[in-house]
Amino acid sequence: MLALIISGIVIRCVYALIAAGYAIVYRTTGVLNFAQGSFVMLSGMTCAWLITSEHWSYPLAVLGGLVLTIAAGAAIWVLLMAPMLVRRLGVGLAVIATLVVSYALTDAVLLWQGPNPQTLPAIQPTFQF
Repeated sequence: MLALIISGIVIRCVYALIAAGYAIVYRTTGVLNFAQGSFVMLSGMTCAWLITSEHWSYPLAVLGGLVLTIAAGAAIWVLLMAPMLVRRLGVGLAVIATLVVSYALTDAVLLWQGPNPQTLPAIQPTFQF
């Protein structure tokens, strides 16, 4: 029962962080970023891969997932979003670009990790996500 309550709180905290990310990006750029969920997925899948395949510790794997996600976000901003906003191509085109980025990130992770669901190993033998 305790694990159910804790996992419910954790999932709701992740949803709150995603919502805060949507709000921050929209308020600063005026563009609704539909790739936000794909960035969360990229971070989680990277973390799971680093723990299971590369045998990193949890804190290092979380840091590795964070670094990869920040690098991907920065690359997409510099190569795609900033030039579109500077040239004033329109908010509609920028929103479509975020949809394309979302699908591209999802397909890239699908090719990298495969179609099977990934889970994190147990932090402790009695507690598992």
